[in-house]
Amino acid sequence: MSLDRPMECALVGCGALRRTVNHWYVVVDDLFGAYIYRWETCPEEAMKNGRHFCGIQHALLHASNVLTPDKTDPNRESTLELKPPLTRDGTKPEETEG
Repeated sequence: MSLDRPMECALVGCGALRRTVNHWYVVVDDLFGAYIYRWETCPEEAMKNGRHFCGIQHALLHASNVLTPDKTDPNRESTLELKPPLTRDGTKPEETEG
């Protein structure tokens, strides 16, 4: 891991750079789960192999995505039966007066 440039948060779209006042975390995921380490106490191996996050919320979001991956096939056929929308009083729009 190169420390020549500032560390950037691994969460897509964040882009926060590590500074000395931030509370950063390292997340290492494997076949058994996700492990979250505080930056200051992170083992060297985890620091090299893990993903770096600018705060606990981003670390937990990544860990959650690792533990509950979206395995939904985006090309699957939906079995959802769509019904027409109802009005505020619970009737179909064509049942209301006009």
